[in-house]
Amino acid sequence: MDDFEPADNRKELHSAWETFCDCLRDSADGVFRAVISQRDPGIANWLDTTGATHGHITYRWNQADSNPVPALELVAFDDLAARLDDRWTPITRNERSEVLRRRRCGALRRFRR
Repeated sequence: MDDFEPADNRKELHSAWETFCDCLRDSADGVFRAVISQRDPGIANWLDTTGATHGHITYRWNQADSNPVPALELVAFDDLAARLDDRWTPITRNERSEVLRRRRCGALRRFRR
């Protein structure tokens, strides 16, 4: 998705019910990359399947000046480390704990009355 400049370049993690947090980020080269997996791959943009084996991905470009086409690739988890290069941001256990805490807080804000 090179040369894409949306008016609002925010990435948000959603469940089937609501937004939980805006903790996803572009790589240093300006491209958004993520891994969808049941296991933590040790990178910043991990989208946890929470055990689900099926789902959907929705892209929404808000006030975009172009219509980029996302590229998806299925990679076996055991082959993933060989595919990651310096464009992927590694994450420590402490950083992951903070991201998960923020996601929980977002979910609690949404569902508490």
